[in-house]
Amino acid sequence: MAGVRKGPYRLILRIVPGRIRREHVEAVRTGVGVPPRHARPMPEGLLRGHIGVAEDAESMVATSVWESPEAARRTLLPDGRGSWAQAVAGDIADLDTPLHFDLDASWILRSEDPPRVIRIAVGRFTKPGSDLEMQELLRSRIPTIGPEMVEAASGRRIVDRTVEVLFYSAWAREPEGARLDEALWPDISLRYDTFSVRTYRALD
Repeated sequence: MAGVRKGPYRLILRIVPGRIRREHVEAVRTGVGVPPRHARPMPEGLLRGHIGVAEDAESMVATSVWESPEAARRTLLPDGRGSWAQAVAGDIADLDTPLHFDLDASWILRSEDPPRVIRIAVGRFTKPGSDLEMQELLRSRIPTIGPEMVEAASGRRIVDRTVEVLFYSAWAREPEGARLDEALWPDISLRYDTFSVRTYRALD
């Protein structure tokens, strides 16, 4: 679908970290072992899904965007694992418990083409209200990124007494003059109590 797609407020991003089993590391490194994009399941409510491998060639992630909390809940297995991630990567990796973020209207999909890089940046706040201000700031920054970014959203989740704010993005290539494994906006990252960013090579 050409152009920009925007989603309604209650989209859900599921992030499933994992570790590739030792006997499959070399196969995944060469692009074997994970079903190609066209052969992956497309359960009802799934808007977008990616599998990525980190630079260490052992850490991996499955990300999926769901059209509603109900759609996300329907695709959880009885033990709490995500059924889509399990179907696509369960044969080659040990998957962790899924993390779920509420996405807002900032979600955009500029291209249906598969990305080359998946980026997950998360900051944590302990001060009440700081997360709402940060999400508003992220919403204003996301549209300013160039065409090398093909998908993005800001989101949040509550963890005990803290709030995590997410900037999730997928890229066709590295942006000129910036590194994806670093803070894209230092003035934003310095406001968090803690901040982390991880990048993954997309297996799409």
